[in-house]
Amino acid sequence: MHRPDQQPDQPASKPSRPLPTDVSQVDDAPLTTAKKGNARSSQKPPARQRAGISLRSTPPGRHEWLWWVGSFLVGFTIGLFFSLTYGWIIDPRPLPVSPAELRPEDKAFYMRLVALAYAKDQNLERAQARLTVLKIPDIGSEIAALTEATIAQEQDVRDIRALVALSSALGQTSGEMAAFIVTPTPLPSRTPTPAPTPTPRPTHTPTPTLTPTPSPTRTPTRTPTGLPSPTATPSPTRTATPSRTPTPSATPSATPTPTPGPDAPFGLAQSVVLCNDTPPGGLLRVYVRDRLGAGLPGVKIEVSWSGGQDAFFTGFKPDIDPGYADFQMKPGERYEIKLATVSTSGQLPEVNIDDQTLCPALPADVLPSWQVVFEQGVSR
Repeated sequence: MHRPDQQPDQPASKPSRPLPTDVSQVDDAPLTTAKKGNARSSQKPPARQRAGISLRSTPPGRHEWLWWVGSFLVGFTIGLFFSLTYGWIIDPRPLPVSPAELRPEDKAFYMRLVALAYAKDQNLERAQARLTVLKIPDIGSEIAALTEATIAQEQDVRDIRALVALSSALGQTSGEMAAFIVTPTPLPSRTPTPAPTPTPRPTHTPTPTLTPTPSPTRTPTRTPTGLPSPTATPSPTRTATPSRTPTPSATPSATPTPTPGPDAPFGLAQSVVLCNDTPPGGLLRVYVRDRLGAGLPGVKIEVSWSGGQDAFFTGFKPDIDPGYADFQMKPGERYEIKLATVSTSGQLPEVNIDDQTLCPALPADVLPSWQVVFEQGVSR
């Protein structure tokens, strides 16, 4: 009999189906389902087999390759974005401009460069072509104005000479430029002085001595006795003595004075005190002259003393002399003067205006001045 509390007999479970040896057949294995009213269940392989199946189902290194490609694309996009933003918005590259669009100070600098190039190659056509791009109607007047401003500011003498040469080549000159226009003086051709031809000495010709011719001896003739016989007295014969002509002395030849060459050093030609200078005095007046005695502009002069040093140039006062420059001295100092841009020889002059014996006739409020002259080819 069947009792109510007795559970109905469970159907006998079917023997489990062995796993296929081929992995490809795993998906084809049928699942075991419960009969009526039971939950659906599936037969799962062991954990070791599941791990092996999941690893073999994905190709090795696939995820890593995708990660590297994605990182590269992201970095490239970010870098391109920032570079374009910086180059187009933050710091854009300026557009090319012509010299005519430069600022006035940049145009002045451009003209200085053209002048220095012209001073180097002396090619006026090339300099004019370079100045044409500035599109200035009267470029000659512009160069002259820049030259005068450079002279007034006492800038570098090399720039001044280059601008003066270019302005002069363009037909623009002025009084300020005249001190820097150095016309090369041709060297005097040395004419050899012929040495005086010595007067030939007269040949001493001996004068033959006159030999007195003996007078014929008269044979006395017998005269009658008682008469004295006359005696012949021979007359004396004078011998002429030759007079000697004085030998002329040779005239000494004049020694030519050599002219200093263009590379001769400068030396101190004069250093004197000036007691009649205009009040208040105390000026150091310096003259620099070339080998022919002409004033030389553009020479840098350095003055040093115990409290410091200073420099100034010749040529800024052409109304006095192209090679003139001056410096205001102070009492109580000893000044040493030297030329900086040319070679010198000999001793350097030292100036001191505190000596009361220099100019005793000057008033107490007037200082004595000093004049120093440097000349090429002088050495002392």
